[in-house]
Formats: sequence, C-alpha cells, structure tokens
Amino acid sequence: MSIKSLEIRLVQAYTSLAIARSPNDGLRSALLDRQGAYEVRLVEPLPIAKTETIPFWIELFDHKTQTSLDSFGSYDLEEVARAADELISDAKKLNLGSP
Repeated sequence: MSIKSLEIRLVQAYTSLAIARSPNDGLRSALLDRQGAYEVRLVEPLPIAKTETIPFWIELFDHKTQTSLDSFGSYDLEEVARAADELISDAKKLNLGSP
C-alpha cells in the first residue's frame, strides 16, 4: 500500500474515532489492516498532559493473546503512515509464521 493511500486511510480512521461510541473497555480504535489474528489499527490517543495528546497513535495488535505487540505515535501524518506500513509488513510476516 502506498504512503499516500495510508495517509488517506489514517485521516478517515481518525475521523471515525471522533464519532465512534466508546466500547466497554473505553478504548476506541479504527482498523487500518488485518492479517489473520494481527491487526494494525489507529487507537484513540491517550492524553500525555492535561491539554496535550498525540493525534495519531497506531498499534500492531495480536487477537490471539489480546496484546499490543508494537505501537507508534506522532503529530506528523506522513511519519505515522510510514510506521503503519512497517507494522502492516510485520503483521504479514507474523501471520505467515516468519519472525
């Protein structure tokens, strides 16, 4: 997937988080890509300080273990798109059983 395409998907996911209802665990997320049990998703940013949040926070999530394997956050959309591309590549490798 191209970086520009990922940037568009990130903006769409970010917008969907703003209108999404909070699930029971309180953490809203939007899917960017899924490879088997591995999901790369944009998650609702956690506040760093009382007035500051990182707007784009992505994670590689393992549904088998219900854990986040890796994450990345930034204010820079292009930087986050590049990181998402790497996490999607990692998810593909994990799904195929490669380390």
